[in-house]
Formats: sequence, C-alpha cells, structure tokens
Amino acid sequence: MLTAVLLQSGCATSYYTDDEHYLLTGQKVKGNKKTDAAALEALYRQESTSSFYLFFYYLGDRYFYDSLKVVQKIEKTEAKYDKKLEGVKPGSDKELRLERLRNKKLEKLRTVQEEGNWLMRVVGEPPVFFDSTLASETTTQMKAYIYNQGFFDNNVTWDADSNTRKHTLKVTYRVEENDPHYIRDLNYITDDSSIANIIAANQSSALVQTGDRYQEASLAAERDRLDKLLRNRGYYGFSKNFIFYDVYYNLTDSTGRKMVDINLKINNPPNGKHRVYTYDNVVVDLQANENQYQRDTLTLNGVHYTAPSIDFPAGVLDRKLQFKPGDIYQLDAVVNTQGQLGSMDMFKFVNMNFDTSGTTLVARIATSPLPKYQVTDEVGLLVSQGSGAPGPFANLTFKVRNWFKSYETFELSGRYSIEGQTSSFFREDSVYRAREVGVNASLVFPTLIFPTRLRYTLAKYNPKTRFLIGYTDIKRPEYARQLFRGNLSYIMQLGNNQALTISPIDLNVVRTRQLAESFEQYLINLQRDQGNPLINSFIPYNSIVSSLSASWTYNTSEIGTATKESFYLRVNTELGGLTPGLLDRTSSAEADGTLLGDASYFQFHRTDIDGRYYLPLNKPTTLAGRLHVGIANPWGRFSQTLPYEKFFFVGGGNSVRAWQPRRLGPGSFVERDANGNPTYLYEQPGEILLEGSLELRRELFSVVEGAIFADFGNVWNNNFARVTDSEDQDPEYIAARQEAAQFSFSKFYNEIAVGVGAGLRLDFSFLIVRFDYGIKTFDPARPLGQRFVLDEFQFRRDQGSLQIGIGYPF
Repeated sequence: MLTAVLLQSGCATSYYTDDEHYLLTGQKVKGNKKTDAAALEALYRQESTSSFYLFFYYLGDRYFYDSLKVVQKIEKTEAKYDKKLEGVKPGSDKELRLERLRNKKLEKLRTVQEEGNWLMRVVGEPPVFFDSTLASETTTQMKAYIYNQGFFDNNVTWDADSNTRKHTLKVTYRVEENDPHYIRDLNYITDDSSIANIIAANQSSALVQTGDRYQEASLAAERDRLDKLLRNRGYYGFSKNFIFYDVYYNLTDSTGRKMVDINLKINNPPNGKHRVYTYDNVVVDLQANENQYQRDTLTLNGVHYTAPSIDFPAGVLDRKLQFKPGDIYQLDAVVNTQGQLGSMDMFKFVNMNFDTSGTTLVARIATSPLPKYQVTDEVGLLVSQGSGAPGPFANLTFKVRNWFKSYETFELSGRYSIEGQTSSFFREDSVYRAREVGVNASLVFPTLIFPTRLRYTLAKYNPKTRFLIGYTDIKRPEYARQLFRGNLSYIMQLGNNQALTISPIDLNVVRTRQLAESFEQYLINLQRDQGNPLINSFIPYNSIVSSLSASWTYNTSEIGTATKESFYLRVNTELGGLTPGLLDRTSSAEADGTLLGDASYFQFHRTDIDGRYYLPLNKPTTLAGRLHVGIANPWGRFSQTLPYEKFFFVGGGNSVRAWQPRRLGPGSFVERDANGNPTYLYEQPGEILLEGSLELRRELFSVVEGAIFADFGNVWNNNFARVTDSEDQDPEYIAARQEAAQFSFSKFYNEIAVGVGAGLRLDFSFLIVRFDYGIKTFDPARPLGQRFVLDEFQFRRDQGSLQIGIGYPF
C-alpha cells in the first residue's frame, strides 16, 4: 500500500508540471546571523508546495472532479430556481426565501468551480509554480526588513536548485548582513520645558539607549512609551503622531564602528503647546438606554450618577472609578476604570466619552444593565482521562444580579454526571459506572469585604470577594464519598498579566459512606508494604480538611492570538489544619487529632509551580513546553498522611501520556502480578512531583491539527515511615519496596519516566477534541540497565496508552 501511495505522489508532481512550469518544493534562508530567520521566512511571496497535501489535491482533482459537470450543475440550478420564481409575487416572503436558497446553492457550486471539491480545498493544497518575479519581490522585502534591523548595507540574492527530471525547484535566499549601525547619540528635542522634564525624569525606562544597535521596531516602541507616558501626565490631546525622529547616517566611532545619531522630536500642536487637562465633572449614566426625561441624580465625591431611580450602591461604583473631579487626566486610570466596571458582570457595555473646554474635561460614562435573572444549561458527554467510556453530564446554573443591591452576583448551580471508570479492584479491564452529583452556591461581591480600610487601599486592583458553599456526592466501585465545602476567597488583578487569589477559609468535611472490601485491603497492604498511611485518608470515615491558600498567576498569552510568544506561570501554596488543630487543643484536656466526636483532621502544607511556554515557529506550527513541580507533607503530631485529594498523581491525558491516568510511580515502585509483571492497576499518590512535556503542534488541514510530543515525570514518597515488622512479608523485601518509592537526590534522575507519541486534534473553535497516543520510552519500574523500552514497543496496553480529552493537554 505504501508503495502505491508513493507512486501516486510521484504521479501528482508529473501531472501538474512541464518544461516551463516547475513546482516550488522548498525555500530557505542562509547567511543571516543576527536577523531572525522566522521573520525573514514570513516574507516569502510564495508558499512552497507540500508533496503530502498535493497528493490529496491530485486525488480529488484526478478522480473526483469534473469541471464540465460542475458547470452543468450551476446551469441546472439556475434554471430550476428561475422556473420556481415564475409567477411568484415580487417582494413576497416566498420570493425572498427562494432567492436565499438559490444564492446559497449557487455559491457552493461556484466555490467548487473555482477552488475544487472538498478533498482539493480542505484536505489538499494546489500546486505552487515557481515565479522568479515573486522571488525578486521577496528579496526586496527582506532587504527592507534587514535594513530596519540596523544593517543598512545588507544585500539579499536568490538562486534556484532545479530537478529537471521531476520538474521541481528549491530556492535559497542568501543574506549578507554586513556591519550593523549603532546609536552614537540620542537627543529628545522639545521646546516645552514641562514635557522635557517628564522625559528626563523617566529616561531610565527608555527603550532606546546609546550604544544599542539601530532597530526600527525599538524606535516605534519608544514612540509608544512616550505617548503613554505623557497621556498619563495629563496630556489628554497628545498622540504619537506628534513624535518624529531624524536619523543621521555615515558616522563612525573611534573604533571604526558604523554609527547613527537620532533626534527624537516632540512637535507642538498647531494651536500652541500641549495642554494638561483636569477633570471638571464626571457623569455616570447607569441606564443609558432608558427614558432620559425621568432621571434621578445622586452625587458622591463629586461624581454625578444618573438613573431612573437612585436604588443602586454608589459606594461600590465610587471605588471602581479611578478618577474624580479635580484629578488630572491619566490614560491608565481610564483603562483601569473601564476594565473594572466591565468585569463586574453587571453591564452590557461600558462606553466613555470626554468633552473638552479649555484645559478641563467632562467625562461621560454610559452603561446599560444586564438582565437581573439568567439561566444557563449545558448537556453533553464527559470524557474522563483514560476511562475508556464517555458518559452523559448535565449542568444547570441560575444567576441573580444585584439581589442585595450591592452589585453582587449570586449563582446556584447543579451538576449530574455518569462516566465509565476502569476499576482496579474488580475484574481487570472492566469498565464500571461512576456517578457524581453536585450543588454549589456562590455569592461574589465586586469589592473587598474585610474589616479594615484595605477595601479602599486595594481598590485599584479590582478586588472581589467570593463566598461559596457546595455539596458533592461521588460514587465509584471502590468507594462512595460525600464532600461538604465552604470557601471564602479574595481575588485581585495585580496588572494586565497578573492575578492573585487568597483563600483564608477553605473548609471541607469529607464523609466516606462506603468502602469496598477489596479497596480497603489494598490500603492495608499499601501501609504494610510501603509504610504508606493512605488508609488514614479514608478511615476514620469522617474527616475535616481545612486550609489557608494563595495562588498567583502570571499569563502573557492573549485570547484569540497564536502568533506571539507567550508564557504562563502559576504558583499555589496551601497550609492546612491550623484552625482544627487550635480548636482541638482548646476544646479538650488533651488533643487527640479529632473534632466533633470521631472526625479526624489533617495538618499539611502543599506547594506546586506550573510553568508553560508557547513559541510560534511559523504560521501553522507552535512549540509548547511545560514544567510542573510540587511538594506536599503532613505536619503535626496526629497527621501521618495527606488528604487523598492533596496528593500528586502522574499519568494520563494531561500528564505523562504513555501511562494510564494516575498510575505512574512512586519512584521505581510498581505493583506486580503473581508472575512478577508490572500491572499499573492502582492509583499511585505521591508527595513530590516532577513532570514536564515538550510538544510540537501543527495545523494540518481544515479543523485537523497534528502534534508530536515527549513527556517525562514521576512522583515520589517523602515522609512515609519505614515498616519492617510485618508478619506476612520478609522485612528486607518490604524495605526494598519502600526504598523504591522514596525520593533521593542520588537516584531520582534514574526514576524519571519518559514517553513519546503523536496525536490528532479536532479544533471546532468552540471545542477541541484530542486523541493522543503515548509510547513508553523509559520505564523506571524496570531494573536499572533495562529501563529503555522503546525498542520493545508493541501495540499493547502495558507499553502505550491512547488518551482522549477535551482541550489541549496544557
């Protein structure tokens, strides 16, 4: 079959070429040392022909496309609808409907006529024939780009390497950058002393400095910086159109380096000097679409609020406004105010307009409220990592806005789901039903509710206060648990890219109402063989998990853009059990690790850091990387283990994809069957986490994307006691198993699992469905010296894993 495909691919090339038309099959840039190659490649005036996509285009063209038939279909369709339209009343609904149908069908047919059938348009790509004129235009654009990087004396040529037998051709663009020009002197010229003083005081943040290589982009960025700087100092009418720069060439320094002098000029407006503007009045119209003749006005701190009635919390809005009458104009304050009002989830829109009179401004803010009540529902299929069987889910959310007249949002949501889960404790390779039912109620206030003046001090960070209570009932073959949760969180936006969430109260009451005998026996064996006290996460059956946590996020990615380098960093830290431990000590003569009778509590700390990096290599290709590390430990006299939900797990569709979900580790430990073969049957919790991925993503055709990836990682134990007094097992055997799971700097690098693989993603814009297949490459469960297993690969479950998921893995 492969031979037939290759022969067809060769036929595709010969089918479209002749002695005068050569396929452009490759382009590359050589000689550039400091100029970005990707930027130069983006200037190609022609895209190279891909043999892979040309093959599908050829199939569609040769075997499934007949241009004469398409023309006949167009004529037939036109005649059909012309006949249907005969006698139809002009301008009637029937005529409009028939016209729409006619135009829609003709549009589809004409697309086929001009661009080919589905296989040619969507899967395949048409042949690209080399055009020397376009190659010359490419060199011209490359010269201009390199010139703007400071290489004024650059030269770019092209040459072609042709294959006369196959009628294909590859182009090489040869770059000679020559010596760059550096900035010898940089002067800011203005006859406005106030502006000159502002520029001088902020010179340390300038984006262009003497000694830098001349770059057009840096000068443009410096113009933007000056524009923003001055508009944040009251210069409302200023714009970067007033900034010009003159460059003086043909200069050298004492070492013979080529230099330039730059004069950055800030011109005055035609009517005199630039003015500093102050707010004279601020008017906020809370219902701009309502009757303008029936308005009430309330004034607070000089700001006039107008609405059909004054039944609204002006104090909340007052803290959102970052400017008041008497303040000078600041661009950042305007942007921040619009962002804070828009993020309240109260208004359909927030528009701002400014009227000027002399050197004063009247700011007019117009809003329109969103509906008070909102109901949303969602029904679909839930695909759990590695579960093997999707199940239905349903979500229903009821939202009420401004219920208590404080611009708060109240949400009541319910969730029901059923999914297939592979069970480790019953018949192997069987899928059992797992059910989850949950109800959550949250109340979010657009301000900081805290008994100090912090609500005013931190107002510029757009703080929010969220109260949440919830109930979840989980039933699995191994266990059934109920979780009751209460949470108080403060959420702040520290800047355009940073967010901080602090949760001083996060209380969870966990009740294990059912525990399968086989699962309980596994937990007993785990404690016996590894010293792992995981059983304490399930027995006693009632437990309390409380914590104080903080999460900081830094994110430079922009929604809807995939053309810029971006970075994501999240740091979570959590300290659990402070309050229950204090109550235990004060409520009884002697602390015993329980509250409210027999409810145990956990004292622990947990920190993890998750970093992600995205680098677009070219238009269809992106390189993505991830590194995730973490550590967690119990602390205190009565806490021998972590709550089960606070452990780290590795393996699955968003982790090391060659292993089944949560089945990798800890360390080189692995469960084995009676024959000594690794089974990977049980979830494997750990207290230390290290995992990462490197993935190359590329758009293939239509909604289909492809990826190749490499994952690595593992979890380890850090705090488990060594148990060697078991009556059922040899103490040396038990100690060896515990040693395999324990973290050690001397051996952890030999216990990092590695998997490689490939995947397909279906990007429907609103939903991404992902199919990844990972292959075990380095298996730490094997003896040292035998852990590289890629050469043993076969399509078996214990050597690879198919992961189905929603969204990207990271």
